[in-house]
Amino acid sequence: MNRHLKKKKVLCLMHMVLSYDNQAKKDRFFPQQLVINAQKLDFENDLHMKRLNLLKNFFKVENDEVYHLQWVVNIFRGADEIEVDRRGTHGKSKRKSIALGLNTLDDFKPKGGAIGRKS
Repeated sequence: MNRHLKKKKVLCLMHMVLSYDNQAKKDRFFPQQLVINAQKLDFENDLHMKRLNLLKNFFKVENDEVYHLQWVVNIFRGADEIEVDRRGTHGKSKRKSIALGLNTLDDFKPKGGAIGRKS
């Protein structure tokens, strides 16, 4: 099993999406990352693993062939929303500014929330 899948319970796949290119005035394939979220799966449950393996098999490609698969997907902005704390404030100068009362943590938070992954 993929180490990343076992540790983070997500499977990242690169695939191509067919879409119209306005500049080329024709349909083209564009690279797109697909993430299969397996966080709710129990990797010790045989049924869960059979379902995951079936899903993974849909994406196996042999001999550089092109497969056209239609899926209903959820698209979101790329990461889970996380809470920003003092440890996540990058840079010594920012942490010192907060410690000395020149700024607050809110001054350094991205507008609209932070996205990413806690380490």
